[in-house]
Amino acid sequence: MFVFFCVVCCVIVLLLYFVHDGSKSSLRSNTRARGYSHKPLASVSSVNLYKQAEPKVSCSNLTEQLWTETFSYETYLSYILAWKPTWLDEPSLAPGVLYKDYCVGNRLPIQVKTKYTSFSDYELAHLPWLLEETWETIKRDDQQHFEEKNYQSSGVFDLCLCTEEKQPRLGLMMLRCQILVDKDNQTLPKFDDLLLVTTSRNQQLFGLQREKKVIFNHHIIHETLVTDAHLYTKPAKVICSELSIYISLKYASFITGSNVQVQVITSLISNLRRFRTLASLHSFPIVSDLLSPGVNDNLFSLNSSHVQQPDVMSGEAKNEMQDRVINEAVSIVCQSNRYRPRVYIVQGPPGTGLNIIRVGHEIYSSKQASYRELRELEQGKLAEADVVFSTLNYVGNSIFDSFGSDTNQSPWFDCLIVDEAGQCLEIDTFIPLRLRIPCMLLFGDPEQFPPTVLSQRAQNANFGQSLLARLYSLFKSTDLIRMLNIQYRMAEPICRFPSAHIYNRKLLTDLSTQKERARFRLKPYAFINVLNSQAEKNVVSQSYLNHAEAECIVELINYLTQRASIQLSSIGIITPYRAQLALISDRINCHLDIATVDGFQGREKDVILISTVRAAAEEPGGNSLGFVADRRRLNVALTRGKYAVYIIGHAKSLTINGDWHLLIQDAHRRQCVFNYETRHHFDWLQRF
Repeated sequence: MFVFFCVVCCVIVLLLYFVHDGSKSSLRSNTRARGYSHKPLASVSSVNLYKQAEPKVSCSNLTEQLWTETFSYETYLSYILAWKPTWLDEPSLAPGVLYKDYCVGNRLPIQVKTKYTSFSDYELAHLPWLLEETWETIKRDDQQHFEEKNYQSSGVFDLCLCTEEKQPRLGLMMLRCQILVDKDNQTLPKFDDLLLVTTSRNQQLFGLQREKKVIFNHHIIHETLVTDAHLYTKPAKVICSELSIYISLKYASFITGSNVQVQVITSLISNLRRFRTLASLHSFPIVSDLLSPGVNDNLFSLNSSHVQQPDVMSGEAKNEMQDRVINEAVSIVCQSNRYRPRVYIVQGPPGTGLNIIRVGHEIYSSKQASYRELRELEQGKLAEADVVFSTLNYVGNSIFDSFGSDTNQSPWFDCLIVDEAGQCLEIDTFIPLRLRIPCMLLFGDPEQFPPTVLSQRAQNANFGQSLLARLYSLFKSTDLIRMLNIQYRMAEPICRFPSAHIYNRKLLTDLSTQKERARFRLKPYAFINVLNSQAEKNVVSQSYLNHAEAECIVELINYLTQRASIQLSSIGIITPYRAQLALISDRINCHLDIATVDGFQGREKDVILISTVRAAAEEPGGNSLGFVADRRRLNVALTRGKYAVYIIGHAKSLTINGDWHLLIQDAHRRQCVFNYETRHHFDWLQRF
């Protein structure tokens, strides 16, 4: 049994290993701003798993042919390299500029959907927004580099241009350039680095670093370099490095003379793995069935067959639903094969997680292991491993190429387990499927944070929808999604509102947890209504802050630590705005765990204070709460506390949002709302 686990491991991994006792096969143009003056182991073969392949026949009920045209990664690349560096200096770009070469004729970008009629339909819904997101990544990284010290003089390389190779079919041109560098130089551009290329006529364009090799034969070293005396010392003081750089064929006329200058803007290696995956989706197992999934598809079918659990120490299920999930997952993995792909979906609300089991070679978790040791082990140990742990994107690394190259043999890996599947883009979830893995287990909670998306246009087009969220929206009213329904973190009063409002009253609190949390001497849940609350916007950061709430929190912390004897290390403060975070930090003269909602995802504290910040007084007539109104952020914030959660806000302002209106209404009904106007004691929080 060979299991691919992306992100975190759970008890199912170990169970799969024991149950499946099979044979062990071997797993800007602005010159001033930019600072310009003018295969390791023989046992692993190098195979391109992103190659174009025959489309798979789908089992889904599609209304037209799935694969209607050739998808080309190089074509996608030509779109990116045709962008203009001058755009980096513009505050925003007009809609459609980044994908105008793709959206030609009657082809227009569309919103990301829940079902697709073909791979062309899927591409149309994702490629424009993937280009938008890539651009925002480039612009963010470029701005960060520009703000760094010595930016103008760092990472600039003068290259001798040796050859130019036009590739009209791809819309690209390959430049082969040479440079002399110290033998141990580590600063040259790396594979898939985006480069700013400046020509001898001071014209600028984007380039992409591809191959890099050392030239030992002096006969093929550029004539202006071969005369350097340092090449001939023993040992040689310098080496000749040859770089292969892609540029857009549109800018071929820019390349004149015998020199170019390049500077690294950012690495696109992670972004480009997404484009490679999009271009090859039609050849991946499972994906064709996920274009237009239906409730009756065999892909999701569950049956009553039961696989005997092995006796795994510290890996026992805590409750009936965990037991059911473990057994169903094991059963599905054991029954799946390349002719019968399977997908299993598990929703894990806060506090319901399975026990964690560590499996694997010690060096992978050792921070002391050097990069060289890790790299040497990677390829050798992958062939021997039963369980492989990785991020989704890293599976796009060439180190994995040999593990899915033979389409005529059984897949190397039997199962892909994706943890926190709700926090990754759908295209990222598909990257490991290039290894032809026939079974995928998705664990996560679409009611918590979605993937991070930088582009506002892509966000508006629903590009941040994860595969888990898409399937959840289609099947949440069916029994195809298993929900872990017993939580072990929160006191029951804390869990009550999220359970009722978000999880349809299905999220229950473990009895032993209830008893243990009930010993806490303060009220476990309260909404503290700050009557004189007034939010304001920081003119520099454009982030919101609220002095009245900050004062309330400082007083509350003093009460909790001095009167209730609660340790500071047991308290966490959550606020959606960085300006408020800074304000509270300045007012508290001690170390305290304070973070934005995003920063507290996956974490917990004994006592959580939530500063909502927003109040109507900030903008007369205003009717928006910004991302305070985000239901998923609200859910995350409410479910971080083990013994107590105290929400500090302005009730009247918050009730303009439906979710907050229900929360405050619920708090009133439970007599958990307390008014705060000026400094006073919080004895009303006492429970006993």
